[in-house]
Amino acid sequence: IVDKDKNIYVLTGLENQARLSLRHLTRILEAHGGKTINHVAQIICYVTNQSFATTVMETWLDHVEKRFDDTNMDDQNINTEISMKSHLKSILKIVAVPNLPKNALVEWQVVATETPVIKTNTTSETNDGEDLILSVDEKGHIFFVGATQHLNWEEKWGKEMHTVKNFLSQNFEKLQLPTQGHMQIFGRKFFINSAQPNNLGKISLPCNENYIDILPCLIPVISFASENTSYVINGIIY
Repeated sequence: IVDKDKNIYVLTGLENQARLSLRHLTRILEAHGGKTINHVAQIICYVTNQSFATTVMETWLDHVEKRFDDTNMDDQNINTEISMKSHLKSILKIVAVPNLPKNALVEWQVVATETPVIKTNTTSETNDGEDLILSVDEKGHIFFVGATQHLNWEEKWGKEMHTVKNFLSQNFEKLQLPTQGHMQIFGRKFFINSAQPNNLGKISLPCNENYIDILPCLIPVISFASENTSYVINGIIY
C-alpha cells in the first residue's frame, strides 16, 4: 500500500495480499474503459511458495463469484457447454518463483481484451493434469493456456496440434486468420543439450494453406500448483 506521502507498506498475510491485489486489478480494469473481469482472457498468478497455491486459487474463485453477484453481471454462455464464469475460473495458472518485488507473496499477471471472449473450447484439466484452453475474441485474437507433465514442452504442443487446428478452422470462417503470435513457457527445467532440445526459436503452426509464426519465451520457475506439472504454457495469436 502506498500512502499520500508515497510511503510503501507491505500488507502481511497471503490471503490479505491476494484479495487486495485482486481489488487493485478490478480498479485498473475499470479505469481502462470500464472493463470488468469479463474482459480477462488470460491470468497467471506468481507466488513465492508452492504451498500458497490452494489459497490463491480459492481467492480467485471467490473473487469471480462475488464480482458476478455484486455487479449483477450477466453470466452468459460463451458456448452452449460453458458459461463466462466457468471459463474465468478455469484459466488461472499458478507458478512459484524465488521472489517478487517489494517482498510481496503474490502477484497477478493479466491479459485483458477490448471485447470479451466470444468462444472457447471446452477442454478441462484431466486427471493427469493435462489441459489446453483456447478462446477467441470478436477481433479474432486467440488466447491459449495449458499445463503438461511431458518432459519437453514441444511434446504438449505437438499432441495438441489437432485441437488447435480444429479450433482455428471452426472459428475463422468469417474472421481474418491471424498471422503471428507469442507464447510463454514456464518450466522447472529446460533441456538445451539433449536429443530433443527445447525450441528457442520461432515455431510455425500450420493452418489451412497458411502458417502462423509464434515466438516462444522460456521462463524458469521453481514449481507449480501441482507437483506433477512440468510446464505451463500461455500465449496469444493475433
